[in-house]
Amino acid sequence: MVLQLSKTKVVIKDTFTWGDKERLQNVYIKGAKLDQTGMKDFDTSVVSEAKYVLMEIMIDAIDEGESRKAFTREWVNNLSVDDGDLLYSTIEEITKPKKKV
Repeated sequence: MVLQLSKTKVVIKDTFTWGDKERLQNVYIKGAKLDQTGMKDFDTSVVSEAKYVLMEIMIDAIDEGESRKAFTREWVNNLSVDDGDLLYSTIEEITKPKKKV
């Protein structure tokens, strides 16, 4: 799918694969501090890291006028709040599990 932001068009994958899900889950697992009784602490910085990894997985290309480029954290960090929120919510909508009825 193509998402129009204020100054760019972003090409986003239409599907989220099992391998993509596993890659993202590994980011969250790194934040868990476990002992013999279970989870005792969680490093919340992995939540931000997981957002970057999800965008890296799902963004195929970024079209800025005549130039096409790949995803970088610098690019996403320089988006306006509105564009960044729209991009992330669109990706999240594609990747969240569909409820079975």
